[in-house]
Amino acid sequence: MHSGEDLSTLNAVLKLGILYSDQGKLHDAKAMIQRALDGFDRILGPDHPTTLDVILRLGTLQGQQGRTVEAE
Repeated sequence: MHSGEDLSTLNAVLKLGILYSDQGKLHDAKAMIQRALDGFDRILGPDHPTTLDVILRLGTLQGQQGRTVEAE
């Protein structure tokens, strides 16, 4: 995790990951969404709705990459 990241920064990182996903840049998308997930988990906790939404996005992305076992 990068020090000094706040919710606003994490939301921007997540949106960048979604944009990469939409562009088919799945490797870059995964890196950004994982970074956002790590931050949301650290700041909000693992059971927060935002954290859970990002987990869902990451699982969906991994499914798009053909990693259905890892997405489960």
